[in-house]
Amino acid sequence: WGPGLRTTENVIWTDYVSQEDLMCLYSGCRVFVYPSLYEGFGLPVLEAMACGAPVITSNNSSLAEISKDAAILVDPRSTSQLTRSIEMILDLNLENYQKMVRASLYRAKAYTWEKTARETLRVYEQLNSSAQIQPEPKNDQPQPSEAQAPVEVGKDQNSHISDITDDEGSKTQNKES
Repeated sequence: WGPGLRTTENVIWTDYVSQEDLMCLYSGCRVFVYPSLYEGFGLPVLEAMACGAPVITSNNSSLAEISKDAAILVDPRSTSQLTRSIEMILDLNLENYQKMVRASLYRAKAYTWEKTARETLRVYEQLNSSAQIQPEPKNDQPQPSEAQAPVEVGKDQNSHISDITDDEGSKTQNKES
């Protein structure tokens, strides 16, 4: 946790936390702090917002875009910005604290799995409609069935002659009998 952590008196160290327990932790926290140097999407921020937690998160990567103006954005490397932001939320009066809770809930509603699935499908449909799919060339040769023996490597199916290279690299022609 670094040199800034003076005491672990009020810190609860957990192992794996189930989804159900995680929702309880999000719902019960006064502030959710998620400083990250790099984040692919930021699902924990949205989960916390969906549970009504005021959020402090990084002003970089996708987190700033996801949380927009519903979170306090800080430099994740700045302990002073993190400290001031946490203290600010803990010192809010009830009215302003409730405004942050409502902002979190409202922002989380912009993201749903259903909306994600619809938008993903729309992208695939656009790609499909813009792709020029060429039909596969017809093969006049009959396709072997699973019951037929596979053709040996090097055999020419039309003439039944194969070019075989011996151990010294010389080519010989063998006619199939």
